[in-house]
Amino acid sequence: MLKDINNLIVDKKILLTFLSLFFFLNGVYAQFSVGVDFGITNNQLNITSIDTALKTKERQGYILGVNLNYRLGKLLLLELIPGFLEKKYSWVNVSGILNEVNNTYLQFPINLKFCFFSKKRINLSMSLGGYYAYWLRSEIEGNAPNVFEINSDAKENDIVKLERIKYMHKFDSIYDNRLEFGISSKAELEYHIIKNVFLSIKFHYYKSLTDQQYHTNEIESTRYNQTNAFTAGLVYLIKK
Repeated sequence: MLKDINNLIVDKKILLTFLSLFFFLNGVYAQFSVGVDFGITNNQLNITSIDTALKTKERQGYILGVNLNYRLGKLLLLELIPGFLEKKYSWVNVSGILNEVNNTYLQFPINLKFCFFSKKRINLSMSLGGYYAYWLRSEIEGNAPNVFEINSDAKENDIVKLERIKYMHKFDSIYDNRLEFGISSKAELEYHIIKNVFLSIKFHYYKSLTDQQYHTNEIESTRYNQTNAFTAGLVYLIKK
């Protein structure tokens, strides 16, 4: 409980740091832009485990973010992209028992953005930086063996009936690491529509450097998210 409270305090401090930086840069630099993006994610949970029968499968989710850009120079910008995104995956074993995990994160990437092409209505750029994320919720849905309904076939082999389950995961501060840090990168195409309005198409890549769990041992697996995202949105350029 105390660790969850501390995590929330850290989360608020980082958010305040981002907002302070926003207002500082707004007052110092002559040009910045604000945008909204929406799209899909594809997440893979990379694991290391001695249990070779347990595998993970990538799944798709959504991403919704706000894009804040501050021009530091002719070709260089500072970029903040706070938003919500899903990092989904599935667990499957050799018996075909499948569990789908739907995780939602509040994420704060901060990148340096380099514009390497600008001609007529088109701008192309690449971004590189890091991100901080907070694990908000986790929903698990799938199949589980019902140990109270075990039958036998003609050869007297046990037949275990599977039942559908769906529940919200209750976070445990001893095992669940709800703070995630990692590498952030992005490729972007902007198309000038009218005046100060641009259409933006982006490909995002996020690789976690922190494990989902605390206190892993030889039996427990390490778990690292690796997420790709494709978004589209609108950007409004503000000139002072």
